[in-house]
Amino acid sequence: MKHVVLLLLALAGLSGRWVHAATLASHCTTHREVIHAGENATDLAHRAGVDQARFLAWMSRAPAATGRAMRHLRPGDIFELCLRRGARGTAVAGVHISRDETGRRLARRQAAAIPGRASLAAVTGSVVTSATAPAAGAAMPTRAGPAAAGLRLTQLTPGRSLRRVLESRVGHAPLVMAVLDFVHHQWHLPAQLPRGSHCTVAVLAKHGAGRYRQSRLAYVELDYHGRRRRVYPYVDPHGHDFVVGSRGRSFRVLTPLLPVRRARISSGWGWRTQPVLGGNEFHHGIDYAAPPGTPIRATMAGVVAISGWHGNYGRMVEIRDAQGFATRYGHLRAFASKAKVGRHVRRGQVIGYVGTSGLSTGPHLYYEVWEHGHRIDPLKHRHLIVPQRLNASERRQFSSFVARVASLGTPARAAPAALAAAS
Repeated sequence: MKHVVLLLLALAGLSGRWVHAATLASHCTTHREVIHAGENATDLAHRAGVDQARFLAWMSRAPAATGRAMRHLRPGDIFELCLRRGARGTAVAGVHISRDETGRRLARRQAAAIPGRASLAAVTGSVVTSATAPAAGAAMPTRAGPAAAGLRLTQLTPGRSLRRVLESRVGHAPLVMAVLDFVHHQWHLPAQLPRGSHCTVAVLAKHGAGRYRQSRLAYVELDYHGRRRRVYPYVDPHGHDFVVGSRGRSFRVLTPLLPVRRARISSGWGWRTQPVLGGNEFHHGIDYAAPPGTPIRATMAGVVAISGWHGNYGRMVEIRDAQGFATRYGHLRAFASKAKVGRHVRRGQVIGYVGTSGLSTGPHLYYEVWEHGHRIDPLKHRHLIVPQRLNASERRQFSSFVARVASLGTPARAAPAALAAAS
């Protein structure tokens, strides 16, 4: 019997490779996928019903053979998962990779439709990506560790979600959310990439890690309607976050603080039944329930525009900044001594204390965020971008960052002309 098993495993190796072959048995179900450009292993596993965190955990325990097998992946190949389903969900028992020459030829023809690009496949840690490189064949590191630290490119096909890709590669970081706001407002890009568009996500992997969750976003590039645009995230020497477009336009990333520490959200943004008057109303802010007298902090710096009784708000403070944002704090019990009209307040400075003044049923803070005269959901806009020019020193630092990206053997551009000329 032992000889029969060895013979079957040897025959399987002629067309592909089973990873964790010793763990495979008749108790697992095979899920088969064809690799397409822009897809990664977690996408394929998710379609098979495997939770992303669970799949990454399995990959972290996989032996070196897993990485060797995945380094031979190309768009057009066949990727199979051996799955076991249990009470805790679907688990991975093994991965089978089959080389398909016909599928590879088709994938190469599709990639050739993008001028100057050739499609490759690379693996970084536990994530397999479809990467782009110059047609001349620049070196692409393909294994984790210090030797693999460099730029990883993922090409997104129309219909893909840029948000999902960025969050899976880099995480839910402030700069990632700011980049998403930039491409939505500046490029008018919808949530799903439109037809005829080509989007590339470039990620800098950290030395010694090799996992995208520990990596840094380098840029996002979009080819659409015959125009190629790029946006870079950038951290200045003082630790301030920026996003910078390919034409040199820069935006500062603002992250408002929580106005009340350790408070409970008693009512969020959206439709609700009005607790005092009854009937339906749209709640344009967030209610933070807290004991009376709890200090309230300014979530962003600015100038006090209102400090006094303001109708249903009761005692209210409004703070405005120079970029068109305003924050309102309602139902206060009392004002802080420095919360006077015309005074500049710092981010985090105490401006008042929780109360129940105005149209209120109990002690809480009513908090609003305004952007250019319109209220926005504070929970959905935890990170805001405002136009702000980089100074001469910051422009030089940014140009060095772009040069570093260009030095990694990828088709990175020179620094944006507006910045390069000014530096």
